[in-house]
Amino acid sequence: MIFCVDITSQIFNDKIKKIKDNLPMTTTLVKPSQLLPEGICIKHINNLMLFKFTDKLGERMQELLDKNKLDTLTPEEAIALEAIGKLDDIFSYINAAVAAQD
Repeated sequence: MIFCVDITSQIFNDKIKKIKDNLPMTTTLVKPSQLLPEGICIKHINNLMLFKFTDKLGERMQELLDKNKLDTLTPEEAIALEAIGKLDDIFSYINAAVAAQD
């Protein structure tokens, strides 16, 4: 099994860290687990049961990615994008492990 790492993820992580370092202490951080109840669904794809983002969370992630490309993310949006990205990494790994067992 081969896993690929996007080289831009380190650049993105550095950018997020810089934004987070400049946040006021009152800023609320988003935990990836907070997105689970309404952001994840299980879909039957090619005889596998896989975790997928709901349309709403997928659209939100795309919106934030687009703003990130334009360098117009607010600090709160950067934190939200980081949480969604972590959740995406977790479920991509789980889905890959499920697919590898088939």
